[in-house]
Amino acid sequence: MTRPLSPDGARILNFVGMTAMIGVLLGVAATYVIGSFADWDVVLDLTTIALAVGFSVAIGVIFGVWPARQAARLDPIAALRYE
Repeated sequence: MTRPLSPDGARILNFVGMTAMIGVLLGVAATYVIGSFADWDVVLDLTTIALAVGFSVAIGVIFGVWPARQAARLDPIAALRYE
């Protein structure tokens, strides 16, 4: 029998954290690029950025991670038998 290669919880959280940081950096860069083309003054508040990241993480956990963890705890045979 072969064991499936699946990441553990720490690797998943590491991946989520890295993608969140990349997303924030891309968002800030896009804000400055669009602001320079549109000749706008760009003002970024760290509180707003933190609030946006927190909201995104909450949505991801509620609608992504939590159902996936619940499904991973199920016995595959019992889950298929239920349908």
